[in-house]
Amino acid sequence: MLSDLLSREAIRPWGCGESTIRSLVMKSLWGNGLRQGWGKIGRVALAVLLAAALVPVLPASSFVQEAEALEGTTKYEDFFSIINYTGKPANITDNTLRVGSTFSRDHYDLLPGSATYWDSSSGFVSKKPVSLLNSWIVRVKGQASPPALNSDLKSTKVNVSLGFCTNGIPSLTNEKLWLWEYFSQITESAWQTELHLRNVETNEVYDTLHVASKDRPDIVLSYDAKTDIITFIVNNDRITGGNARSVFGNSSWLFIGGAVSWETKTGGDPHAPYNAQTAVTFQSMSLPNLTPEIRDVKVYRADGTEIGRDDVVEPGDRIRVECAVRNANTAASAGGFNEQYPMHVKLADEAAHPTRGLTPFADGSHPIQVNGSTVATSLNDNTIQGKNGVPVTLVGNNATTVSWWAEVSGAQGGAVTLSQQLLEDSFGGSVYSTVELVDERPLTPGDGTGSGEAGVAVFLFFPNFSSSFLICFLSGIYSLTVH
Repeated sequence: MLSDLLSREAIRPWGCGESTIRSLVMKSLWGNGLRQGWGKIGRVALAVLLAAALVPVLPASSFVQEAEALEGTTKYEDFFSIINYTGKPANITDNTLRVGSTFSRDHYDLLPGSATYWDSSSGFVSKKPVSLLNSWIVRVKGQASPPALNSDLKSTKVNVSLGFCTNGIPSLTNEKLWLWEYFSQITESAWQTELHLRNVETNEVYDTLHVASKDRPDIVLSYDAKTDIITFIVNNDRITGGNARSVFGNSSWLFIGGAVSWETKTGGDPHAPYNAQTAVTFQSMSLPNLTPEIRDVKVYRADGTEIGRDDVVEPGDRIRVECAVRNANTAASAGGFNEQYPMHVKLADEAAHPTRGLTPFADGSHPIQVNGSTVATSLNDNTIQGKNGVPVTLVGNNATTVSWWAEVSGAQGGAVTLSQQLLEDSFGGSVYSTVELVDERPLTPGDGTGSGEAGVAVFLFFPNFSSSFLICFLSGIYSLTVH
């Protein structure tokens, strides 16, 4: 039993290795004639020592949040910029984007150059480009039923569009903008619903597929980076397109738009359909081949010595923090194609993921590095504490090492806790890692000379055996015999 206890690294008092504890206890007990009580007394002594030292038995732990398919942000007002084209219908409420509406007179207007064509249309464009070097999926629920005709109208139509554009402010004319559209129109003679790809630059329509109309269609736009193929699915119908990178390069802006339109039989009054609306409600934005993780978090002294969880650090000590980030999803490297994910690593400090006891810094002698290469020698928005974090690119399943320097802060003997966040650039999803780097040390261990503070001591007296005391200090175990 004693041997088992002594073999546990976590229960050793500061300054006492296994051999020291064993020899001191043996000398204290055997040397004072306590042979008969050895087993029981040894167990009691070590149990009390364990309680007094207050050193956790559990090993250092690291909580890492992982996801099989990383979900993107749900803060759509932060993700999209809004552009009103005809009227001002655009609105974001929770996860619903309204693109066309007749709710208010300022939501629609005459199309330029026409006396009878009215339109309410807008678009939502991602504030950052979306990578075309990795796979992703956007799922929405559409609200896209054309208004019923009345005696004043010749036709009504709605459309919901998802696609790519080459800049963050598409004009809908004379530029590279691919729109996969769900289009539905009612005329005096027919009701027509179709899917198609529209090239805004050439005003051409491709891959037209006639489908059944549905008030609230399920719509998916997905991109496969390995094949460079885009798939547009509405309910169970689909059309595909390829060679996106040859047109847009390695990234493009994500576009979502739509309209409510109608044609009147006479000019003048708009005769707007009552409370018509076109909208999309987000289900998700996800990256099916991305499972990001922060792992192998280590901390080193300035001389390169690794600091363990049970070690002591002092306020003002300069330490180097190192971690590895990688994509653990093997689908990202399947078939010889390594998907690439632009990301950022940054310090986190919130209720669920705190950082305590360290303050980052950087200079020429203490740089921020990625895979051993210096990326910064001073703190800025793109360093570990900045609003963006350190930029990295996860390629296939390869690990990327990030290191930076910090100064130990906080109270003497305080714990050092580190939380880091790994953010995906295109859709804004993230994972966290929280690690207790150094345990709290509220008491300072003595040096064994009796000249300084010894900390906690436990006195054990065994009247049935002898007049000896066993004294258990944080710095060692000693015996005292009373004559």
